[in-house]
Amino acid sequence: MLKSIFTSLLPGFSVTRVSIGTDDVSIHASTIQSSVPCPDCQVLSWSTHSYYFRTPHDLAIGDFGVRLNLTLRRMKCLNHTCPRKTFVERMPDFLPLHAQRTLRQTRFLKQLVFEVNATAAARICQRQRIRVSADTLNRIAYRTDLPQFPEPRIIGIDDWAKRKGVDYGTLIVDLERHRPIALLPNRTTECVKEWLLAHPTVDMVCRDRYSDYIEAIHQGAPAAVQITDRWHLLRNQSEAVQRVFAGYGQELQDVANRLANEQIHEEPTKQPEPPISSGKAYSPQRSAREKLLQDVKRLARAGYSNRQISKMLPVHRETVARYREADRVPVKGGMKPYTAAAYEPQVLQLWEEGNHSPKKIYLEIKKMGYQGSLSSLYRLLLHLGMNTGSPQERLQPRRLTARQAAWILTAPEQKLNEYQKRSRELLCDLYPEIAQISLLANRFVQMVKERKADELKAWIDQVKKSSVPKLKTFAAGLEADFLAVHAALSHEWSNGQLEGQINRLKVIKRMMYGRAGFDLLRNRVLYH
Repeated sequence: MLKSIFTSLLPGFSVTRVSIGTDDVSIHASTIQSSVPCPDCQVLSWSTHSYYFRTPHDLAIGDFGVRLNLTLRRMKCLNHTCPRKTFVERMPDFLPLHAQRTLRQTRFLKQLVFEVNATAAARICQRQRIRVSADTLNRIAYRTDLPQFPEPRIIGIDDWAKRKGVDYGTLIVDLERHRPIALLPNRTTECVKEWLLAHPTVDMVCRDRYSDYIEAIHQGAPAAVQITDRWHLLRNQSEAVQRVFAGYGQELQDVANRLANEQIHEEPTKQPEPPISSGKAYSPQRSAREKLLQDVKRLARAGYSNRQISKMLPVHRETVARYREADRVPVKGGMKPYTAAAYEPQVLQLWEEGNHSPKKIYLEIKKMGYQGSLSSLYRLLLHLGMNTGSPQERLQPRRLTARQAAWILTAPEQKLNEYQKRSRELLCDLYPEIAQISLLANRFVQMVKERKADELKAWIDQVKKSSVPKLKTFAAGLEADFLAVHAALSHEWSNGQLEGQINRLKVIKRMMYGRAGFDLLRNRVLYH
């Protein structure tokens, strides 16, 4: 019974004996072919010269490894004019010449090593009773022939980091078929140009605004339409606006101060402030947190779950869980204590004595052994609700960073909270130049998102007439690459696919633990 079952699994062989050990199965079989062609002259031979044995590994069966013990023949060549007198019996579709494993096991290992790294694949194989090392799996991946790709028509090109900031390569993707077709070892003009010259069918190239790629496309595919990436256009414009705000530190601080004053004057003071010595002074947000505590308790008593309460209020469900278990309003900031909290009694005593300068309090408690920072003391004073220092020494509210201000200026209205909306209003009302930046930046964002190519020239001209040097520089860059930018707003193609493919490349590269070089990485990226 076992012989008949295993015979069906071994094409061209007849099973003579099956031995089952503790963790492996040994199958003895011999060939049943009546005649075999000579590999040189292809003349059929049925004359046996001698026998030889091969012991390759095969796919495992359950928890048992499989070892084949095959009896093969050495045949006589019956063509007297053939220089080969004898030849061994060959089965290229089942067991390649000199192979230590069957073709089906090799296919399994190849698929496995391309899905995970060689070390992990070796561990999986060990569990499957397949004896193979990580080095052997890497050699299988090295020797794998890459698939033949159809000649591309529309491609995307972008760089990837071998070592960030030091060494870069180039990834090329067929945008129509959604798959990578080339991985180049560098991003030089000459390297990319050679690849483009070898593929004259390319009609469109999507790329970022890297100058070497622009020159390579001009030289290697001069007739191709160049399309710059829309995401990079928006990013470049955002960086230009950030550079503008880098010189507006005082203006951003003034807006933060005005917003803080507005909140202080709008905050109702229904409850009297407790004495400072109790350490329980109300912060401007304390009443809101007390109301939240009451709402959470009320809904919890009504039987709602934490997830339901978080959607009804709405707050994060971890906040709901913390308030649900608390008897009093939890300290803002969760369980993270201030470093200066251990010196709270000394700070309160110094305050009652009339010492309201944070720097002087800091120097006094430092003499008492305090080893924390001045900023930690600031946070403690704010938490206690103390209006610290003289007008010059008082803590100012944190202003927006240049990046935050740039985002607030160009973000959709529905994505902004009330504080951000008010910040944008004040910036535009108080400073005409910022209002002009906001108008130009939002018009550009809308133009790119809606792909209004016919408005590009007018926008560049409007920026040239403005009084914002940083935006003028950005507009000059667009004008220098006008055809590619215009094509980006006219065609649907973009480099969006490449971002996903480069992310996949990074995952594969990190899975390899830096063991292998560029050739193996290229095989792993392009195999699928």
